[in-house]
Amino acid sequence: MAAFNDCIDDLGMDDLRRTGPMFSWSNKRAGSYHIDCKLERIIVNDNWLASFPSSSATFDTPGISDHSPISLSIQPYNPFGPKPFKYFDMWSSHPTFLATVKDAWDKPVQAFSSPLIAFARKLRNVKEALKDWNTNTFGNISQQVQDCKDKLSTIQLQIQSDILNCQLAANEKVASQDLSVLLSQEESFLRQKARIKWLELGDSNSAYFHRSLKSRTNVNSILQLAGPDGSPVTTVKDIKDMALLL
Repeated sequence: MAAFNDCIDDLGMDDLRRTGPMFSWSNKRAGSYHIDCKLERIIVNDNWLASFPSSSATFDTPGISDHSPISLSIQPYNPFGPKPFKYFDMWSSHPTFLATVKDAWDKPVQAFSSPLIAFARKLRNVKEALKDWNTNTFGNISQQVQDCKDKLSTIQLQIQSDILNCQLAANEKVASQDLSVLLSQEESFLRQKARIKWLELGDSNSAYFHRSLKSRTNVNSILQLAGPDGSPVTTVKDIKDMALLL
């Protein structure tokens, strides 16, 4: 079992989200001789979750068999709307972060009878300013990391054919520093998104964070709800309407 678990970890695979009975096998015996186990699984890798983020497995009741049949559902990804605002720890490492917050907070708001309303308006100003600032400053942090790696690699290749070029040496130093900062920011971002609490920053676990984030997104996605009559509700609009009723 240890060797098998190591193999699964090395391949970067994890359980696909599932519905249905917890146990997939039974020895069909009664009393103290009865045994239930979770034998069958559907495991997928990072590439699968990237291609089919809304896929899921359904385990049905076994019927006359001692094993539960499994069906795999591959559905297109249907977003439920804009993502809620979230603060990321990596923002505080940027030199313009505090100035952006201060400028947004200092924007005048209309006088209200309740200070709480004015406070809420100020928070909204800060939120909107940070969303725009994040898009323009960080954007796709992983893409920035890759671009910086490519730039550094190009400079280092140039140095190979011109080892005494002082300007190339200076460019290499700057690019290395930029990459170090970007890698730290990316790791902080992915660690927070994946909600991995027990790993320390600086362990270079970006690939693990990516995999954990995709797995968590798959597990937490809502693909269907059961209607009042027990029928499945699958469209985004109907799921939202039912959630409001609940």
